[in-house]
Amino acid sequence: QEPVTPLSDREGQSGDHSRPETPATLPQSAPASSLTKRLGHYFARPARPAIVDPNFSRNSRRYVLQAVLATLAMSAVLLFVDNLSQAALAAGLGSSVVILFLHPSNHTTSPRALIGGHSLALLLGSVFAVLLFSGPVETFLENLSAVRDLGLALSVGLLILAMAVTDMEHPPAARTVLGIATRPWDLETVGIILGAVALLAAIQRLLRSRITDL
Repeated sequence: QEPVTPLSDREGQSGDHSRPETPATLPQSAPASSLTKRLGHYFARPARPAIVDPNFSRNSRRYVLQAVLATLAMSAVLLFVDNLSQAALAAGLGSSVVILFLHPSNHTTSPRALIGGHSLALLLGSVFAVLLFSGPVETFLENLSAVRDLGLALSVGLLILAMAVTDMEHPPAARTVLGIATRPWDLETVGIILGAVALLAAIQRLLRSRITDL
């Protein structure tokens, strides 16, 4: 008498399968899901920006206080540099005041960056002022404004490189280098700017415990 073979074993031996095999692995839907999320993020409508910073309602006194302090600091600087004829120089210092009282904890507003950035700008601006306003060069460039503009652009490019190399990045210094390079060199003007920058650094140090990032 032959042993009875189980039905499942007989089906496997005869190769007769009444239903299709289930695939060993199912296609993964993770890549498709990830692609869908990325496309959704790309085409998502950006959130409407708020006209008024939400932090203002919670810290309105802080905002007003720092605006008043910035006004006083700028007033002191303008009194200090009252005899300047180039608006670019005063604008450069004004830009320094803005970032000092908006983002006082930023690296670009540190005393090193503030004093160093403007000092480098004064140095490079002085070099270009001497070159561009020397007798022969000034006469040669009288009808070549494009060459003069290229020289001014070069002064800004070199300033950026110098500030990056020395880790003294201070964006408002670009106005200072242009203000010095676009006029005949004057020792008094350079000294006044240095004094104004030192005054700003002193004001920042005195007020650093009273101001914060807005």
